Amino acid sequence: MAFASPFQAAFQKAFPQAGGAEVVNLIYDTFARANGALGNTETTGPLGEVCAAYAWTGGTWTINTNKALNTPTLAGDLVTNGSMEGANPENNWTPASSAVVAAEAEERTGGAGIQSLSLTNGAASSGRATQALVAAVGTWVYFQGWLKNSYAEMYIGNINGGIPILTINSIGAAWTFGTLTGLRTSGLVLTVKCTSATLGQEVLFDDLQVFPLSLPELFATVNPGIVAATYSVGVTLGDSTQGGLSLCLDSASDPSAGIMVYHDFHSRFHAYKFTTIAGVKTYTSLINEVVAYGAGKVVKAILTTAAGHVYLDAFYDGVQISTQKDITDAAIISNTIHGLFSTYSGNTFDNFTIDWR
Repeated sequence: MAFASPFQAAFQKAFPQAGGAEVVNLIYDTFARANGALGNTETTGPLGEVCAAYAWTGGTWTINTNKALNTPTLAGDLVTNGSMEGANPENNWTPASSAVVAAEAEERTGGAGIQSLSLTNGAASSGRATQALVAAVGTWVYFQGWLKNSYAEMYIGNINGGIPILTINSIGAAWTFGTLTGLRTSGLVLTVKCTSATLGQEVLFDDLQVFPLSLPELFATVNPGIVAATYSVGVTLGDSTQGGLSLCLDSASDPSAGIMVYHDFHSRFHAYKFTTIAGVKTYTSLINEVVAYGAGKVVKAILTTAAGHVYLDAFYDGVQISTQKDITDAAIISNTIHGLFSTYSGNTFDNFTIDWR
């Protein structure tokens, strides 16, 4: 008796229409090859069928230990004096809720400077200070920084996904490093906060950075020349980051329109479409549902077409999320560039498949 491999079993669960029959018209990639550039998709499918090889695009994408991953370029820090080494770093922040901010003669472990930013709360659980950042609406951003003491918290307000703030909390009394990524949909504000109910509690912050991400770098794509198909990939995410599928992009090098279907690690599954008018990207939420995250779970999208329409059905771990979405944007519906989407170097992808039988 022949036994299916674990992936064959998972593939047949994800694509029950395949049954035991041969699958045709398939793009398939496990990324099980040497570390380095993505190269081409594989020529043998999960059931031993012959597949055509397609060249991947995506200059910041690589293979590492049989997984695909993206390392977006981090340049153009949006934070003023985030290193806290300039004179009077407290002048770069607007205190609220009776908070007091000041320079502190302590550097985070491993840092190259001599001071950090101190915040002392003067109102229970709400002492905070903010810095407004300048970035265009529709910009994906990457945030990283250090914080210290048990009640330290920092977050960016007004980025994507139905979560008004994405938060990094300290762990105990030690310096703690955290990252998050997100889409700017309105005002972009960086906040540092002390959450202690005890007045006069001090927390510290250092080396805070927010980088705008280049949208083309967030995609790795192939162009099979079709729209109607089933697309899937296994995704493992880093905390507070996004990863999944890119669909119906109009360009591999500089997309101005397309669809993204992804999980945000925390608690939500999303689908967005985006278009560009007069150089400004507009994102429209198609799906925003509470769905528990799991490492390695499959993000899947089924696209069907009719005149003037692309219909999207989205799935996570084999379960359909929300209802079918009807997309009628002329800038999107005929595009044949599809692939992966990731905002963070710690996200990994496995078993990418396009089936258009």
